[in-house]
Amino acid sequence: MANSVRGKEEIIRHYGLPEEKICVIYNGIDLRAFNLHERDNLRIAYRAKLQMQDEIVLLFVGSGFERKGLRFLIEALGILKKERQNGGQSPSYKLVVVGKGDIKKYQNVADRCGVAGDVQFIGPAKDVKGYYVAADIFVLPSIYEPFSNACLEAMAAELPVITSRINGVSEILTDGKDGMIVNDPANPVELAERIKPLLNEEIRLAAGKRARTTVENYTIEKNVEKLLRLIEGMKCSFRESSVHQGT
Repeated sequence: MANSVRGKEEIIRHYGLPEEKICVIYNGIDLRAFNLHERDNLRIAYRAKLQMQDEIVLLFVGSGFERKGLRFLIEALGILKKERQNGGQSPSYKLVVVGKGDIKKYQNVADRCGVAGDVQFIGPAKDVKGYYVAADIFVLPSIYEPFSNACLEAMAAELPVITSRINGVSEILTDGKDGMIVNDPANPVELAERIKPLLNEEIRLAAGKRARTTVENYTIEKNVEKLLRLIEGMKCSFRESSVHQGT
């Protein structure tokens, strides 16, 4: 069993298993953990904690900053900031980074890109939900990612997701509708261009609502249901095989 088509392809390539022997069941999420009725109060509290006012908050959640493409995201912000300084009309925004990694290294990247004051590093957090609801856009430009649960969590919090095509989550997204898919996560110019449309509030809010609708098809309950059906099918196949061998 694989949790994405890309994961299935890797299993076939590395282990030589026949395609028909591997099924794909996408990860599931507990939507009860993302109660939208609590969203407004939690958003106010966490934006105050982050000292954010009217800024658009981009959120990155993940440990292993290099694999998850944080450097490219910071470089993309540097590109957007230069455009603003040259007369661009994009609104004010900040990046919040949650997760374990070499913070000093990436602070240096932010400084080099001229966005040191626009990136806030939180470090590891036990409860990330508040950061999701405080944010406006979720960005995860991973260079390797079988299937990101963080993207599911962001979608459950009504955030549009920007991620790389190599991330298995891209298989459930509709590019330009509930998120943006980047073909080359190591290309900060492409990443910056994919961020731009979501800086528009109307586009961003509509995409976030569609993201929530999409993720409702990938609940933990539906995940377990598919897994149980798979196990039951395997049991039936085993019984049939045993009967044939007995005869």
